[in-house]
Amino acid sequence: MQQVMDRTRRGHEEHRAGNHSEALYLMNEALAIVERAMPESLEVAVVLTSIARMLQESGTDRGFKQHWLALQIRMQHQPNTAIEAESHEQVGMILLSEHQHTEALKHLQKALSFHIGQNPSSIMTAIQYIHLGQARQNTGQ
Repeated sequence: MQQVMDRTRRGHEEHRAGNHSEALYLMNEALAIVERAMPESLEVAVVLTSIARMLQESGTDRGFKQHWLALQIRMQHQPNTAIEAESHEQVGMILLSEHQHTEALKHLQKALSFHIGQNPSSIMTAIQYIHLGQARQNTGQ
């Protein structure tokens, strides 16, 4: 696992330095190693989420595939947690930006439900209401 940690650390350093292709190369190497050692593990979800964020920040891709796979793992291993809610939000927002409003609505509702259960008057709950409102407005609800 030291190899995974080294590659992800270097990947993040390269990303911060603006070397996006090198960063993604290192992160994909880390992903391959961790998938071989521990397929469908939470460590895979963490690396997938990092790759998705790097893709989004570099403007290369929206990272939907990586966020989707990470969500599937988190739904299995970390149900009803803040990290699962965050994954639902990420997937929902990508779907919303791709005009897949009905599917976006489902994921954003799951994220909102989690945050309401944690603290109905928190900032995160308010943000989820805003996102859900955007999706509902686009579906005509």
